[in-house]
Amino acid sequence: MENLTENIIGDQPYQNTILCVACMKENNGAVTFCRFCNAALSLTDNPDHLQKIAMEGAVYSKAVKVKPNIVVLVGVWLLFFPILIVSLPSAISVMFEGGGGMPSFVIFWILIIITIFSGAMLHKVTRNYYNARKAN
Repeated sequence: MENLTENIIGDQPYQNTILCVACMKENNGAVTFCRFCNAALSLTDNPDHLQKIAMEGAVYSKAVKVKPNIVVLVGVWLLFFPILIVSLPSAISVMFEGGGGMPSFVIFWILIIITIFSGAMLHKVTRNYYNARKAN
């Protein structure tokens, strides 16, 4: 009884493991990143905000790098297109009607960074999707 994570199912010992969806290998149930491919194993059940941000970044990175299916493509468009549509006109509005000063300057550049990030995500995922379709 030294290993508290071990359970008995039937006569077979069973370890609490989690399957990585990226590489399909088993990992210890207590870890948050795959020990083989370093992919995020879960976006929930983690109270540490910095690790949650890192795992979300890993999910976005995977969406950009791998061959996406139509569900990923539509999901990325549903998530980032409204952000793009709101942030670009808002940045232009702040630039012309912000009244000047440091707060307007900071808000303008934050909106520009959000616009660039949203546009890059849409471009990369869409490009990967169509390049993968051409290759097939």
